[in-house]
Amino acid sequence: VIQVTQKNKSAVPVTDVDVDARRALRSRIFWFITIATLCSFLITNAVVTHVMTYLGTVGIERSLASFVASGIPIITIVSRLGFGWLGDRFDKRWVMASGYILMFFGLLLFSTVTITRTWMLIPFLIIFGLGYGAPIPVMPAILREYFGRTHLGTLIGLVMGVAMVGSIIS
Repeated sequence: VIQVTQKNKSAVPVTDVDVDARRALRSRIFWFITIATLCSFLITNAVVTHVMTYLGTVGIERSLASFVASGIPIITIVSRLGFGWLGDRFDKRWVMASGYILMFFGLLLFSTVTITRTWMLIPFLIIFGLGYGAPIPVMPAILREYFGRTHLGTLIGLVMGVAMVGSIIS
């Protein structure tokens, strides 16, 4: 049973739920979380893998491209801390969704980068980096709320495993 409190408007378990992996695999919410994580992995892996090559094709120097490539994971540190904190205070579904929205807008900014618009790399780094790190601390917390903690390790492994296999295939 999940109850929404008036204090912080986030779902908190009234009684601890205990859903095993077999039952979780049959639930729609598990697959929504898994597909969202898969899409996030697809986007971030594509950007991180090809950022230097792409920037080279639009005329950006290799030294600046390497700065961008190393800046993305550094900014996710701030994002993971911040969005983890936000996930403790607000509805985790909206916190996670806001990370995906930031990634989307970051990609839009990235698509406008040219040799004459290298300044667009700064807002890209900030917005995409924040979006990239946002779902990482929130996804396990969402799984915990919906499925309990008894099988949490298995469920996180399933979500991350499916997402990684999808990323490798793509």
